[in-house]
Amino acid sequence: MKCLISSTQFPVTFTVGGEFRTSLPWKHDVVCNEDYELFIMLKGSLYLNLDDRSVTLKHNEILLVPSGVTISGREKSSNLSFLWLHFLPSKDSDLREFDNQEIKPMLAKDGYRQYVLPVRTKVENTDHLVIAAYDLLNRVHNDVYEFEKRNFLMTNILLIISSEFSQRILAEDADRQSARISQIKKWICEHLDSSLRVSKISQIFGLSEEYLSRTFREHEGMTIVQYMNVQKIKVAKVLLLQSSLSIKEVSNFSYFQNEKQFFLQFKRITGTTPLSFREAHNGIHTNDSLIDPDLPIPKRAKFILRGLEEK
Repeated sequence: MKCLISSTQFPVTFTVGGEFRTSLPWKHDVVCNEDYELFIMLKGSLYLNLDDRSVTLKHNEILLVPSGVTISGREKSSNLSFLWLHFLPSKDSDLREFDNQEIKPMLAKDGYRQYVLPVRTKVENTDHLVIAAYDLLNRVHNDVYEFEKRNFLMTNILLIISSEFSQRILAEDADRQSARISQIKKWICEHLDSSLRVSKISQIFGLSEEYLSRTFREHEGMTIVQYMNVQKIKVAKVLLLQSSLSIKEVSNFSYFQNEKQFFLQFKRITGTTPLSFREAHNGIHTNDSLIDPDLPIPKRAKFILRGLEEK
């Protein structure tokens, strides 16, 4: 998407603006501005051509038109209301195509002194923008700092739009990341074994090990290796409580490379030893046939458990 990236340290320069209202059929004149124009739709639909591209703006939509672009009306519309605000961007501004991978780090980094303004976006409600615009447009002209105040007020409007856009992008990204992590967790449980490594998981999902490890830990509060060990211990708990398998057999069926590693992880996660766990809960779950279907219990162990249930 095309965005204007600009520093918060330098305000834009407001040039002119107003609110346009009409109940009669109206079509935009042909103009080519030397500055940027911001359209904020309050009511109705606005039909425009930007150079040779057709654009239709509706309620709550926002359009940023860069300088040098020819604006013309495509067809007439009535019962129309919109704010139009002209400004000159600061010298450090950059207008170009960005992908989400470029934009997200800017939005997520605390204290980053830049804002991102898409050329087209939509807000949930324009009330706050109307208030900010009226404050800008109704300024008195006899203030010695009027020029600076108008510039800061115009910049504030851009920041409001950028803030809502940023929050939406980050929320959408968080939802996508959550879905991906859930998919990764499911795959891990379905393919759990003693030889499974993070490198294999990253290869399957087309992610770098560093990115996968970081995002998984941020989302789950534990590393991938810790998560795999937790799933292995869940399997071990079921086998300890619902079978007569020896501790060594439980260790093997729980995907641990050796008995020593099994004891170490079991004690770390549960706070007790496998034998103590079995003795403390002996008889509580023995006749409980409700085993979590998502637990990665090996087929051989499932046959043993089913055999015990049928007796």
